[in-house]
Parts: sequence; structure tokens; C-alpha cells
Amino acid sequence: SKNDQRINNSYSGLAESYSLLNDTINANKNFKIGYEFSKKTNNDFSKAWFLTNWSKLKKNDEALKMRLEAQEIWDKIGINPMYIHNTGMIGYLYMDLYKNEKNNTKKQNYLKLAEKYLNETTENASKNDDIVNSIEFNKSLSQLYQIKKDYYKAFLYLEKSATLNDSLNSQEIKNSLAKIESQKEIEIKNKQIKINQIELQAK
Repeated sequence: SKNDQRINNSYSGLAESYSLLNDTINANKNFKIGYEFSKKTNNDFSKAWFLTNWSKLKKNDEALKMRLEAQEIWDKIGINPMYIHNTGMIGYLYMDLYKNEKNNTKKQNYLKLAEKYLNETTENASKNDDIVNSIEFNKSLSQLYQIKKDYYKAFLYLEKSATLNDSLNSQEIKNSLAKIESQKEIEIKNKQIKINQIELQAK
């Protein structure tokens, strides 16, 4: 219902605002309430959204668990920028597990999974003209191939990332980014004001 969606939007807005303000206690609290509400109202998109964004506040193992759960839902919903970024982060987290794992069989398995998810991410990002995710995860894929000592592929993906990054660095885009950054700062301040207002109304 429209009312359920409004409640969902309120929790997502609060959770994101607290995250931007580095208030992890209140961010975690609102992500949890919002996620539970999404489950209760069977809102798949909101469930995936909460898990994907909430995972940013978590450590590796817990973050990976959340992102894999979110990905099961994104797979049903279909490809969008959050889907693409989530698969990339799953690949990145598997690569991180590889680096910290002592057991060689587990290490190789983590590396295979990292390669699978990062390749899927860069392919989807390219097909959907998603430059930001392309830059980030072509770079991650380059790091993966450096680990595998496949230096030709490592160079290839790093070059792709650098070329796309250069295309973002034109003066026009620099100006746009400066404008966005300024708007973001205003948005953070406005969100803090809204949080204060909501808290005052709740008293």
C-alpha cells in the first residue's frame, strides 16, 4: 500500500541520513527496523535495498552474507545499478576472504567465486553503460588477475578502468561533480535538520 511505502521510505531516509553522518548506532537501528518492516509487508525491492545498503556498515563475513541474500532478490527483480554494484562488492569481498584465508582449498574457491562475480559485474556494467561501476570493478578484476599472475589480463582490465576514468575527468564532468558534491553537503545538513524534527515530534 501507499502507506507502507511511505513508512519504508521514512526508514530508508533515516538509515541513509545517519550513515552519511557516521552515526552507525542509529543507522543500524533504522536499517534493522526498515528491513523487518519490508519483510513483514513482502516488499522485495525494499528488502534487497535495505540489505545492500545495510551491508556497508558490516564487517566482511556479515557483509558478504547480507549481500548474497540481497542478490537472491535482485536476481528476481532484474539488472539495475544496485544489482550491478552488489555483485561487484560480492566479488570484492570474496577476494578479501582469499587474502585472509590460510586453507589453500578454501583460498582457491574464494578466488574462483571472486572472478565469477567480478566478470559478471564488468559485463553487466558495460552492457548497461554504467561507467562508475565499470571503473571500480575493472580495477578490482585487474587486482584479481595480478593475484593469479595473469599479467596480460591484469593490464587489460586496469587499462579499461583508466580509460573510462579519463572519460569522466573532462572539465564538464568535473564541474558537474563539484555541483553534486555541494548539493550533497546541503542534503546532509537538511537531512540532519529533518532527523532533529522527527525526533522532536516523537518526544
